[in-house]
Amino acid sequence: MPQLSDIPGLVVLVLVGAYLTLAAASYALYSVFFTSYHDHDIERRGDSALLGMRARLVFSWAVQPIWQLVQRLGLPPEALTTLGVLLSVGSGVTASAGQFAAAGWLYLAAGLCDVLDGRLARAQGRASKAGAALDSVLDRYCDAAVLVGMAWYYRHSWVLIAVLASLVGSLLVSYVRARAEGLGADARVGLMQRPERVVVLGVAMALSPIVDRFVTIAAPPFVLSVAAVCFVALTTHATALYRLHHLLRQLGSQSFGFGSHLIGVVISSALATAVDFGVMVALVEYGRIVPWLATGVAALAGASVNFSINRLLVFESDDPAAPQAFRYSVVSATGALLNAGGVGAVLLQPDLDYRAGWLVVRAAVFLLWSYTLQRSYVYRPAVRPVATSDPAELVLRNVERARD
Repeated sequence: MPQLSDIPGLVVLVLVGAYLTLAAASYALYSVFFTSYHDHDIERRGDSALLGMRARLVFSWAVQPIWQLVQRLGLPPEALTTLGVLLSVGSGVTASAGQFAAAGWLYLAAGLCDVLDGRLARAQGRASKAGAALDSVLDRYCDAAVLVGMAWYYRHSWVLIAVLASLVGSLLVSYVRARAEGLGADARVGLMQRPERVVVLGVAMALSPIVDRFVTIAAPPFVLSVAAVCFVALTTHATALYRLHHLLRQLGSQSFGFGSHLIGVVISSALATAVDFGVMVALVEYGRIVPWLATGVAALAGASVNFSINRLLVFESDDPAAPQAFRYSVVSATGALLNAGGVGAVLLQPDLDYRAGWLVVRAAVFLLWSYTLQRSYVYRPAVRPVATSDPAELVLRNVERARD
């Protein structure tokens, strides 16, 4: 049951919940009896899988009294920007001390300031590129302050890894968008953008102390916040990679595209990995070989299985086998070294099981090295001469063939 220390958080939760409920009800009545409510600032940002347009418009409707108050006070936009930074730093400090309810509400309040400062700058005719640049940089500090506070609190727990992954993912999501805009492209896509991150982490932290009173499973403290930060860690990196893929497509690059062969490569790699894993475990458990060396030997053992399946069934290549086998041996050998070195590196952590380290390293090497090179290097169709009397046509056809 909730304890005395939970009362402030419960009071804030009840007040905010009641206010949002009344706002949603009044929004619904206004939409039914008058006209549809519109907010051009919200609508121009597009929809979101987590925060749909209706939810965003209800939020906009709910903050109208606060917006009117800010306008009447005549505050400069910089005041809201710096207030948001101070609230975020306060959120990080309180999170580091284990006061997650206060940290959550402070972070949500900082997010509200971030919504209003740009709107206020436009309303006062003070919007500028310098202000937008300053706001973007300070937003990164705000996100980092909260996650650094959580990292300090969980510094002796495995949750620290998820928090650090969330920090890196959050920065990458923003960086890819900024890089796209610098190149004249648009990368405002993906699941976990900044408003989603603020809502997910803020709400989870605000509710965590109350949820913990009803959770009986053995877990790190503030289990709802742990689940939220793990979710943010996964979705921010997925969003950053999706934005990168979207950006490269706009720029005309297919280098990091998924391609039509991905499923086949995954299946063949899974079969080869089964062989690889079985050999590795056998060498360690029965052959008494150290894990890093067993990993390198096992990777080579699965290479022949992978090459045969990919050549004959996945890419259906009819190019000469010997050059392909050589190229594949280069990729496999370097992949084996990367896998062996990676396992050796992660096992510098003495408490980490070698099998878990093997799986993590294997997945990273496959995505970042093996698949990319199999598609663009090993099984890439050879450029054959084309019968034509026009030299220019010959060059164009060979270039087109090389791009396929």
